[in-house]
Amino acid sequence: MSGASRGRHPGKRLSPWRVTTAIAVVAAVIAGAVAVPLLLNNDAEAATVEAGPRWFGGYFDVTAAKPSEVPTTDLEAPSNIVLSFIVAESEDSCVPSWGTYYGLDEAATGLDLDLDRRIARMRQDGAQIAVSFGGALNTDLAAACELEVQAFGGLFGSEDQRTGMKAFLEKTKATFVGK
Repeated sequence: MSGASRGRHPGKRLSPWRVTTAIAVVAAVIAGAVAVPLLLNNDAEAATVEAGPRWFGGYFDVTAAKPSEVPTTDLEAPSNIVLSFIVAESEDSCVPSWGTYYGLDEAATGLDLDLDRRIARMRQDGAQIAVSFGGALNTDLAAACELEVQAFGGLFGSEDQRTGMKAFLEKTKATFVGK
């Protein structure tokens, strides 16, 4: 055997460059495995926000209760009450109502609900009041308003819209053709 073929692999040897590169790669992998969890954990702690006081209230359907009924509890602590439900007056209307039965003004002072007086009485008893929008049986107000916006957008480029705008600007009567 000659001196050139020393080692297990004749003609192959480890250069300082290869050794340095291998050590750098191993160090980078180990540093990443240690640093990533630490960085993620620090970000999670920084993003944590202290929770405020908890709030829970039972639903009180103002359209189902008699005007003389006010929700009460036997607890000594003030109760929380969620008045329900403000929804769209109908599927294609962006007008708010209490359960499709009463308009907001009608519910506030009308004899059927007398809601302003009832709310004042609840607050006098120490209750905190919130209002719920939505409800499973009726159209959500936001959805109904979105339909109205879509309908308006669909009509905006029509011939009748242009005729109406022209008549408005010229202060003349418009003749609509349904197009």
